[in-house]
Amino acid sequence: MTSRTTVTAGIAVGYVLLAVGICGRFAGWW
Repeated sequence: MTSRTTVTAGIAVGYVLLAVGICGRFAGWW
């Protein structure tokens, strides 16, 4: 259960970072 939670959290963080990177690129932040 603990490992599954960790994997789920890792995937969620990965998607958030990916979304931020895409939005930032379109917004011209970098």
